[in-house]
Amino acid sequence: MKTIRLLTFLMLVTVFCAEADAQHQKTAIQTRAKIAGIKKSFEGLWYNQKTRRYISISFDYGDDALINDWRGKLTNRSTADAYIAFIKGNKLILPEEKEHHGVYCEMLISKRKLLYKCKGLLLKTDQFTDSTSFVKLPD
Repeated sequence: MKTIRLLTFLMLVTVFCAEADAQHQKTAIQTRAKIAGIKKSFEGLWYNQKTRRYISISFDYGDDALINDWRGKLTNRSTADAYIAFIKGNKLILPEEKEHHGVYCEMLISKRKLLYKCKGLLLKTDQFTDSTSFVKLPD
C-alpha cells in the first residue's frame, strides 16, 4: 500500500513539474517575442528637427542597445556620443554614470515618436528635467 502511494505521489510530482516547465518555456518564448518587438520599434535612426539632433539605436550585442547621439549633419557621426542602454519593460534605460557625469535617462515610444527623458545632474528629485522627442527617419 505504501509503495502504491509513493508511486502515485511521484507520478503527480512528475506531471506537475512537466506542466510547470512547459508554462515557463511558454512565458520565456513570449518574453523573447516581446523583446524582439521592442527592439524593432526602437532600432533605427531618429531625428529632432528643432535641435538638429540625431540618435541612432542598434542592438548589435544581444539585448543591450548601442545609442549614438550627435548634432549637425546626418553624415557627421564623428562627434557622436555613445551610450549603452538596457531594456526594462517597454523602455530603454540609460543608467546614471557618475564617473563621466552621465545622468539617468529613459527612452520610450509614444505615438510613433521617441521620447528621450533625462533627470538633472546632481538634483535630488525623481522628476525628469529634460525631455526631447524624435521622429524616426525612413531606412
